[in-house]
This record gives sequence, C-alpha cells and structure tokens, in this order.
Amino acid sequence: MKTDPDKDFTFAGPWRLDGCTTLELDHGKCDEEDCPHRVALVDEEFIEFADALHGNTVLSAISLAANKMTDESAKALAEALRDNEVLNELNLMGNEIGDEGAVALAEVFQTNQVFTVLNIEANQIGDEGGKAILDLLKSNMSALEVVYIENNKMAKWIEEEVAEENRLNQEIPEEAMKVVEESRKGIDFGSFKPSDLIPPPPPTKLPFPEELRRPDDPREL
Repeated sequence: MKTDPDKDFTFAGPWRLDGCTTLELDHGKCDEEDCPHRVALVDEEFIEFADALHGNTVLSAISLAANKMTDESAKALAEALRDNEVLNELNLMGNEIGDEGAVALAEVFQTNQVFTVLNIEANQIGDEGGKAILDLLKSNMSALEVVYIENNKMAKWIEEEVAEENRLNQEIPEEAMKVVEESRKGIDFGSFKPSDLIPPPPPTKLPFPEELRRPDDPREL
C-alpha cells in the first residue's frame, strides 16, 4: 500500500508492502480532483508496484481488478512473483491482459508450491494464453487449484476444460479416500438399532422390615 498522509485517499510516496497481508487496488486509485471517484491504474504504475513486490514475504492475496494492466505489466508482475513463497491468491479480473501476459504468469507459477487461486476473467486472453493456463491447472507440479477464466477471447472448449479441472481439484483425491476407507475397516457405522440395547435388570425388591410392619399391614414379608 502507499502512505496516505492527508487521509483523503490521494496517497503519496513509494509503495510500502511490509505491513500488508492482503492488498486490494480494484478500480485503481482515487482521483485527486474528484475523490472518491477512482482512476484505473496503468502499466507504468503496475511496473512500479511489481518492482516493490520483489522478495515479498508478507502479501498472501492481491487484487488488482478493473484496471488497465496489459501484457507489459503482467509480465513484470509475473517476474516479481517468480520466487514467491507467500502469495496464494491473485485477482487480475477486468484488465487488458492478452496471451503474452497469460503465458508469462503460467510459466512463473508452473512449479510454485503455494499459489492456489488465479482470477483472470474478462481480459483479452486468446487460445494461446488459455491453453497455457489450462496446462498449468492440470500440472502435477503446480499447487494451483482454481482458475476463473471466463469472458476472454479463447475457445469455449478451453473454458469448459478449465471448469472441469476446477471441479476435479475440489474433490477428495482417490488416494485420500482409500486411506479413509482403510481406517474405517472393522468399524460398523450403520447397523445400530435401538432394539440392540439390552435394558438393565429391574432393581431387587427388598423385603419390608418386619419390625416396622403394622399388624394390619397386608404386604407380604
């Protein structure tokens, strides 16, 4: 985030990322002449941001939706995240990213073990970039689990395959289910019936003490 000395959302000074875990810059920055009207961020500002992001050890989620990021700054952002060990969610929805930017992101996250969610809906990504993202999602090396990729310029079948991979990634893996089933062996979870309960025997009836009986008491000894 940037410092906001005037407390009016105008911001000033260099990017300061050391105190953030989640950063949201959706719809850009505040218009200094008409705040809170917002102005979309452009490549120059995103490249500056990417420079500050190198070596990030704090940010776990970044949202840069509804701005004017193109392939140029998307590639800069990808390079800044090459050695990422913290970030696991990135939202780039509603920008102007094309195939080059998508391919760069896919290449960087190919072997990343912490990054799990990517939103690149409503950009300008075609078949080349879509296939790169799909291959990333299918990769056994990548930790990526969910990609939002609708409303781009790619073929419909790519969107459908991405949706199917998202679904499969949310299921419990077959190997894990086998472990669960193995642990359940010998345990009957479904055969209990109330009739299986054996009621305890009635308490033994103790005789009434003879010394306390009245002569006209009809109870037996």
